[in-house]
Amino acid sequence: MPHSLIDRTTLLGSVERIADRMAAYAAAGVTTLTVAPAGFTLDERVAALRAGVEALERAGLA
Repeated sequence: MPHSLIDRTTLLGSVERIADRMAAYAAAGVTTLTVAPAGFTLDERVAALRAGVEALERAGLA
């Protein structure tokens, strides 16, 4: 799978980068995102979910 496809269709990276991508999706008319936080442990998944919430807030969409 080309990296560009993964980059365009997933929210990966720093909180700032994810916030930028969320804002771009919103500007394009996207109103719903499916969140599936990744991690091997519960703590890792919770941390990923928290990062998603922080990104949503930083994007001004919460």
